[in-house]
Amino acid sequence: MADQVRTFDWSRTPLGAQDQWPVALKITVDLILRSRFPKCLCWGPEMITIYNDAFIPILGQKAFCLGQPFSRIWAEAWDEIGPFAQSALEGQSIFIKNFALMVDRGDGLREGWFTFCYSPVADETGRICGFMDTVIETTGEMLAERRIHLLNGELRHRIKNAYAKAIAIVRLTFRRAASPKEALDAAINRLQQLDQAQRALLEDTGGTLEIRTLIADALAGNLQDERLVMQGPTVTLEAEQVFALSLALGELATNAQKYGAWSNATGRVWIEWRQSKGQFQLVWSEEGGPPVTPPETSGFGRELIETSLSHEFRGEAKLDFAPEGVQFTLQARLD
Repeated sequence: MADQVRTFDWSRTPLGAQDQWPVALKITVDLILRSRFPKCLCWGPEMITIYNDAFIPILGQKAFCLGQPFSRIWAEAWDEIGPFAQSALEGQSIFIKNFALMVDRGDGLREGWFTFCYSPVADETGRICGFMDTVIETTGEMLAERRIHLLNGELRHRIKNAYAKAIAIVRLTFRRAASPKEALDAAINRLQQLDQAQRALLEDTGGTLEIRTLIADALAGNLQDERLVMQGPTVTLEAEQVFALSLALGELATNAQKYGAWSNATGRVWIEWRQSKGQFQLVWSEEGGPPVTPPETSGFGRELIETSLSHEFRGEAKLDFAPEGVQFTLQARLD
């Protein structure tokens, strides 16, 4: 920028030829050009600009700005910064931290944050002739802070939601169980399932999970060689859907181990899903297990599978105890 300032035709600006510049202007220009901190000098009532190399990234892809009025360079944000600039010309020092502005730096209007100081510059008589803009862009830091705030809020929500689900699971499990031991075993299994889903969700800051990962996590420890077959496209589920489906799959897996396809050495489980035009379907099918007998009563496990899934997926969940093997079908719409 020192070379550009030296060769620029200043006679075409209100500043006039360099050999006619006042001493205060020459000294201040020399000061900013030697600085490695982003600085821009705005001189005279027109606020004609002279800036250093460190200031160039602040301008981005704007057209050549040397010798242009400050108000023209930042026309899109002048309603916000113009009053500060005018105050600086009147002799008032301005310091503002992390000021949000919509600026166009050659790639359209975008939000940015800046910490800047407008320092009045006086000549040898004490008359204010301009001001020096010392600025640093803090957009990266502010976006990171905003993201951290959002993530903390999401994390608090997830933890609160997980606690609420855990309390409901324990309460309903003990209410429906035939014995304390049965209740304890069932509650532990369901809470472990909930914990597994929560851990998987925490790996994704967006609060979503791909269905194949969900199924693998939900059935961890139940996978037996080739006795589980998964088929389907990539489908991303929201947090509430992840919790509901994970718990449901845990119930189905427990039932398969005790009474169904995984209770012998030959049975298999098929999990197939498809998605088309927003319509989603998942089917759990068991084959090769002992003949199935429908339960005499509907327990909390079945309620988890049917009622909770229907609610979270805003669709229909159906459990069928066919003699040849348990089949579960979920039909819903994923927006």
